[in-house]
Amino acid sequence: ERRILGEKARKRIEDHFSIQMIVKKYEQLYEEQVHWFCLIKVRIRWYGDLQGYIAKPVLEIKEKRGYVGRKRSFALRPFTLIEGYSKSCIKEVIDNSVLPTDVKIDIFNLNPILLTRYCRKYYLSSDRKFRITIDSNLFFYRFLSCYNRLAISSTDHEKTILELKYTMKHDDEASTVTSKFPWRIDKNSKYVTGLEQLYEM
Repeated sequence: ERRILGEKARKRIEDHFSIQMIVKKYEQLYEEQVHWFCLIKVRIRWYGDLQGYIAKPVLEIKEKRGYVGRKRSFALRPFTLIEGYSKSCIKEVIDNSVLPTDVKIDIFNLNPILLTRYCRKYYLSSDRKFRITIDSNLFFYRFLSCYNRLAISSTDHEKTILELKYTMKHDDEASTVTSKFPWRIDKNSKYVTGLEQLYEM
């Protein structure tokens, strides 16, 4: 990774967690598989530990068109995730957080469906134009309506996902970075992988 981004590239490693939300059953999954050129996803993201006090959760609304995406982020109030949590607990967090009115309206009918855990390595190029994230050790938890025990429902230790991230003004330079990759570029979704492994599709 340092060879690609430069010897002075910065690196950090964190455990990453997110709760994905869905409108109805697998509607968004269908959107991602068939109409992936325009996709909107909603999730709650945090770093650190899976259970216990979550000090800095963030609500993210991601829109992706083809390989290009943009993201809006909003701080949520802290909450505690313990055995026995339910969908209503997550809705309560959102309801009691300070969010723009239009955002609360947009996500009002969304329901949590999947909790994802993975280790993420971050690399930042020395000129700060490009970031690479490498995700590994994927764990998926099925999000039940009532009582959730946080038991591991499915794992994927073989898959490693690398993403190159940058702003659109550096798009012309991105090919210089990707040309150094020994792999072909492809689309991938941890969200789809988790749903396919945990739900009947």
